[in-house]
Amino acid sequence: MVFDGGSMRRRQLLALTGGTVSIAVAGCLDDEDPDDTDDETDDADDGTEDSDDDQDDENGEEENEDGEEDVEEDDPEIESIDIDVSDSVIAVADEVTLTVTAQYDDGSEETVTEDATITSDDESLASVSNGTISWGAGGEVTLTVEYEGFEETATVETQSEEDEMFEAEGIGGYISFAEDTEDDAEEEGIEFPTNEEDGEAIFIEAIVDDGTWESTSVEFPDVEVSIVDASISAIDGFSGKIDIDSGLMTAEGTLEVSVFDDSFSFDIAATSEVSGDLSGDVDTGSSPKQITLVDNEYVIEDETGNNLIDDEINLPADQSGENWLVLTVEIKSE
Repeated sequence: MVFDGGSMRRRQLLALTGGTVSIAVAGCLDDEDPDDTDDETDDADDGTEDSDDDQDDENGEEENEDGEEDVEEDDPEIESIDIDVSDSVIAVADEVTLTVTAQYDDGSEETVTEDATITSDDESLASVSNGTISWGAGGEVTLTVEYEGFEETATVETQSEEDEMFEAEGIGGYISFAEDTEDDAEEEGIEFPTNEEDGEAIFIEAIVDDGTWESTSVEFPDVEVSIVDASISAIDGFSGKIDIDSGLMTAEGTLEVSVFDDSFSFDIAATSEVSGDLSGDVDTGSSPKQITLVDNEYVIEDETGNNLIDDEINLPADQSGENWLVLTVEIKSE
């Protein structure tokens, strides 16, 4: 028997039974082996599995070791910039440093002085380079700082070589409103804390020029009003006349008292001499000198709007001679 070429590629299976020769041809009806179909199916299956594996691998790259997808965090954004000047009042020819800090929305901060743009509104008085301010003459300049679209300003002042400075620290006194007598005022008044008692006191720094003075810094510690704390501030600072040798002195300014979110303000004109029923005092024998400033003539037209607070501190206190201010300071010239 003759087989075609396709069949010849198969193996003949011979079975010898009882002397009879039987010939069985596998796949003679079809040139293609059925097993080939299985092979192709297997290959296809393999291909699908490989594809799935590849997809799993790709997906796996998006997962971390714990099987969780990595989430890319956004960089923090700037919310504001702050300016810190080492000294707001300096002598001519001195230098002062300025530090710029960026505040971010995640609570972090970063010093960015070198990358910020700092300019002076009067280059003839002061120039700025690498965060250092150099002065050429006495005066006041406004420094403008720009960084990443944010802008802030700071004011710095120089004193001329002829100017004299002094510092004053509170060592006692009180303030009282709408009291009939000095004894009642002292008993009911709000006491000014001192360094020795509470670790903080009223502090004044000022420049003296030809018998007049103007504060460059005024700091009040918190005071106790009834059962709550109140803050006092000199809205535009203090100014007045002074003779440091004799100790004669005046102090004028606007005080603001804040209790929680409520506040009231009033003008004072204190003196080391006489104001109404109060007399000031000067002790030139002590070192540093002690000066007591008094004012019994100021009035308070404002109210806080909080009836409980207004009743507690007797507002309005709009009668001259019924409001009392006594402040003793130690004062020294530099």
